[in-house]
Amino acid sequence: MKQLEKISKDKDNSLTFEEFLEHVNMNEEEYIKMIRSEFKKAKVFLKRAPTGIRINVHNPMIMSLHKANMDIQFILDPYAYLAYCVSYINKSENGMSKLLREALNELKRGNNTDKERLRVLANKFLNSSEISAQEAVYHILSIPLSINSRSTIFINTNRPENRISIVKSDEILQKLDPDSKDIFVQGLIDMYVNRSDEMKNVCFADFTSLYNVTKRIAYNDGIAENSDDEEVIDNEIDEFNPLKMKNSKGWIKRRTKQKIIRFRNF
Repeated sequence: MKQLEKISKDKDNSLTFEEFLEHVNMNEEEYIKMIRSEFKKAKVFLKRAPTGIRINVHNPMIMSLHKANMDIQFILDPYAYLAYCVSYINKSENGMSKLLREALNELKRGNNTDKERLRVLANKFLNSSEISAQEAVYHILSIPLSINSRSTIFINTNRPENRISIVKSDEILQKLDPDSKDIFVQGLIDMYVNRSDEMKNVCFADFTSLYNVTKRIAYNDGIAENSDDEEVIDNEIDEFNPLKMKNSKGWIKRRTKQKIIRFRNF
């Protein structure tokens, strides 16, 4: 290996890949298996000469313009890419978890309500975070840090036994019959099951993305039933009149903008 390291530093040496395999006493198949044994996910390896093992993957054109260090990698896992970006952005937040944990332990010793605990933790996080002057101004003036043109909606694709349901408020529960099992707030699946017969050919994804369910009829209340503050066109609103749900617990109204569906990818 010391000999190979010496060869890799010698720019004038033209060691071929076949000669490299002879030095390590392997064939190509064994060499590939050895490399694969270290990785649990797919990764791209660019073909290069043995003399270039210490040179980062780069783009000659970008390097001539950027004139800085470069290490390019092919992205095969979007989640890993996002995790890397988030961890890089949050470098200044190192130690925050320990700080919040200590604050939570102090709160547990008192008789604080959950709401008070959450407020203390939120203030602790904001007061201990490093932010730029611009972001501080945005917080002081209550200016939103981001604005989106589309709203999103999450579809719980977990198995039925792993799905979480929200219990109705105490006020509603007290009005129910003691033997009633209708104690949960209806979710997307319940709404879809109880959709109008006129929508029997609408799939679950389209129902979630294209329609809103409201408790009251809103023929011309376009902005109220669309959470995007979008520009409402009259003829778009009148194309689809509200339909009553089978269980009479709401009305279905078509949106003028589709929601972006989020779901757990197994």
